[in-house]
Amino acid sequence: MTRVHLVRHGEAAPASGGGERPLTDAGRADVGRLARWCAANGVRPESIVHSGILRAEQTARILSDALDPPGGVRAVRGLAPDDDPSTWAEELKHEPASTMLVAHMPLLGELSELLLGTGAATSFATAQIACFERDAGGFRLTATWSPG
Repeated sequence: MTRVHLVRHGEAAPASGGGERPLTDAGRADVGRLARWCAANGVRPESIVHSGILRAEQTARILSDALDPPGGVRAVRGLAPDDDPSTWAEELKHEPASTMLVAHMPLLGELSELLLGTGAATSFATAQIACFERDAGGFRLTATWSPG
């Protein structure tokens, strides 16, 4: 059974002159709690992918340090806030390995909607995870957790 874990990045600082938004101290602490929850609850992705945006990259690195995915952590296309979630929804239908995606709203809410076929986008708090299992019938939500 393949598992998919959708994670919203931790709390980020306001945009600076360069446009980068690193995690705040509170954001790093929340992601650390999320990483501990994942480790204690059997979340073991084969790989962690992120949008390449600083706050998502930092979140993915903290999670990777705790979970040590065999496939590592890397930036991929299609996970930016306003990217089309249908590309990932289709790809995840055929992904053979358990995967963690670290990304942004509204993409995560829309992707969750497509995986579940609910017709209503889900809202993700910062540092929140939604865990899905895929079987022959599609995806089902098995757990959600956030440090707040």
